Amino acid sequence: MPFRDEFKLTHYQLWQAGELLAGSVVGFIATEVYLVPTIEKLSIALPTEMAALIRSAVDAGEYSSNSEVVRDALRDWTHKRNLREQSLSNLRKLWQQAVADDSDGLEPDAVFDRLESKYNGRAKAAKQ
Repeated sequence: MPFRDEFKLTHYQLWQAGELLAGSVVGFIATEVYLVPTIEKLSIALPTEMAALIRSAVDAGEYSSNSEVVRDALRDWTHKRNLREQSLSNLRKLWQQAVADDSDGLEPDAVFDRLESKYNGRAKAAKQ
């Protein structure tokens, strides 16, 4: 790699970094591959309340920049979206299994009677 030597740190430099960041948790990861992230600038419009939330998180020291807040929010959104897709995929699979099931199944009246009894019992217990 052409830039590899530029990223090497001597023991003295690591010691200096440790002295500068005393009391902080610092990790150094040595790898053979150095990737430079591709960053694209976007301009977004936010309601005043949302912009104020971002600024207050940065001002409180929770994040180092407005961009970091947005990146964190996008990571959470992506995670939530992936979970939703997994849930829908599981639901589709269960639905297909139910449709393909040739068994007689359950009598609806018996199921509704059981549910009614269950929730009436809970309602009585909540009143006491």
